[in-house]
Amino acid sequence: MKLIITETQYKKLTESKDDDFNSFITSRFPNIGNLKMVRGNHLITGPFRKYIDPEKNTQYFKLILKSPPKWESGAGLVNSYSGVRLVVIPKVYSYIRKYGSNFEYDLLDWFNKTYDENADLIYKAI
Repeated sequence: MKLIITETQYKKLTESKDDDFNSFITSRFPNIGNLKMVRGNHLITGPFRKYIDPEKNTQYFKLILKSPPKWESGAGLVNSYSGVRLVVIPKVYSYIRKYGSNFEYDLLDWFNKTYDENADLIYKAI
């Protein structure tokens, strides 16, 4: 059995997935690949990095580098999470959900490559 596909369908199947996700996200947020990093420190969560659009002065991402400790009976204060968390603003998160079922992995991969970071978990900002 032979299947006939169009040229655009063939291009979608053969092009790399990174370029596809990059074009998907930049079609809605054109300046998202050129955000400015701003460093900060929070009393509870510690150091963080914000990624802000320099033209509109709006935040798109926040990278939390350290988790606040939690209390466990018998052990005292213990680290709650040792990884780096990426917090995404709701309008970006809602749009990226349309990309597919593994949108969080695609976003993490794109973000880490674009901004040379090592985030390993995504949260939607409130």
